[in-house]
Amino acid sequence: MAKTVEQYLEDRELSPPDKKIILEYLRSRLRTGDINAATEKSMATYFCMLQRKTGPLDELTTDRLLEALYQFRKELSPTSFDRMRAIVITFVKWYVKKGKKGISLEEIKETKRSKENKTTLKPNDMLKWGDINKMVESANSIRDKALILLLFESALRPSEVCNLTWRDLHFTNDGVVVTTGRKTGRERRILCVKAEPWLKTHREISKS
Repeated sequence: MAKTVEQYLEDRELSPPDKKIILEYLRSRLRTGDINAATEKSMATYFCMLQRKTGPLDELTTDRLLEALYQFRKELSPTSFDRMRAIVITFVKWYVKKGKKGISLEEIKETKRSKENKTTLKPNDMLKWGDINKMVESANSIRDKALILLLFESALRPSEVCNLTWRDLHFTNDGVVVTTGRKTGRERRILCVKAEPWLKTHREISKS
């Protein structure tokens, strides 16, 4: 069974105040629907990495955060660094709003994103239906074919697709309607046509 965020933090070398701060922040983001359960666990990992660089979170200062980001820029991939930077900025905004002193949100915001990620995708860089069809043909299982089409047609994040259950899929004459965001309260319904027959076949196989 997968560990809860609380269990994950218990296994880390964190002080009780640090665990409380991290959990309080993550729970606030869950309540507002900014993150889901899968994202929560990922963010907890980033917070543990951050705490190892900065020391106690209840003693955070601007200098400690800037030094941590400087180290992360050297150690992490461009994508991971930009993710860490975004998490730090959002966290600091929340922390300062709660009354935390000694941290300058503006100085944290002035840190630059990774230059390697400042690329603009051109139309020819984007996947097209021809590319997707080739991937479907190459897939070895009905499930994989269904997932490829569902991911592309719905434009959902992989984590959102992983959180779907059969009750989130409503099969109609026009295709399959995918409902996502039930847990966050921001419910969306997306009609997928090409994924429908593969999903239906996968469901029948999984029931047998």
